[in-house]
Amino acid sequence: MLCEIVKFKASDGLILHGAIYLPKTKSHRAVLHIHGLGGSFFGSAAIEELAAEYTANDIAFFVIEQRGSYVVEEFTRIAGKKTDDVMAGSALEVFEDSRNDILGGISYLLKSGYKDIFLEGHSTGCQKSIYFMNGYNGRSIKLLVLLSPVDDYNFDLKAHKERFKKNVGIAKRIAARGERNALMPAYSMPEGQKFIGAKRFLSTANPKNPESMILNFSLDKLEYLSGVKVPTLAVFGSKDQLMILPVELALEKMARDAGCSLSTAIIKGADHGFHGKTKLLAELVVKWVTEHAPKRL
Repeated sequence: MLCEIVKFKASDGLILHGAIYLPKTKSHRAVLHIHGLGGSFFGSAAIEELAAEYTANDIAFFVIEQRGSYVVEEFTRIAGKKTDDVMAGSALEVFEDSRNDILGGISYLLKSGYKDIFLEGHSTGCQKSIYFMNGYNGRSIKLLVLLSPVDDYNFDLKAHKERFKKNVGIAKRIAARGERNALMPAYSMPEGQKFIGAKRFLSTANPKNPESMILNFSLDKLEYLSGVKVPTLAVFGSKDQLMILPVELALEKMARDAGCSLSTAIIKGADHGFHGKTKLLAELVVKWVTEHAPKRL
């Protein structure tokens, strides 16, 4: 399995990198994989197994760096003759800007000769992919794969317990001061969220923000999922530790609200990252993709 490290630009000029795994024979089909919050293009869940299974079925696999990769990172943006530095990473990214990163990945694949693109997200990559598909008018993306989609708002509600409203108030006061990169005080945050910007926290903790709404299973309808119009696969592990709602009920709601043909699957015994079940995940996903991909003569 051949892998190349490449550099490309997001649609707003941010310089990003990615790894593209290539099948043995030239293909017109490629997967664009969007990793979860704080992950990376070289160390996210099931990457090696997914890449091996896709390329064995003559599908290239492209996993990209995003401005939400790592924790805090400085990126370079080039716009015309102007170059500037952008502080981002999972602690500071603006969720809505993820659209630029995905557009950049699509543009790279199209320029490389791929005609059929399958968008795939894991964890927060699911929200980013669903959000992207709601504003995408192109025809290159043929399928969508969602791996361990998370209800961010209700996860935050549970994780912060009795401090939730107080922490939202702290975040709003910090954000109101205009301090874009100001962090939440560490004492206020639960384990695992000690290093996060106030605005990044509000992206999931404020129920009016897109990221908090996309997979908020307590809403009457998942409006953003209704906006996806390509065949979609949603996969959960039965022991996903980040889920508040039982996965069976989450999938029922997704199927009811989807604006597309939605296939669902539960991998028994798998956690949020599918640890110990990654080969089974890869086989299941790639089988679905090959069955639903458009046929070309």
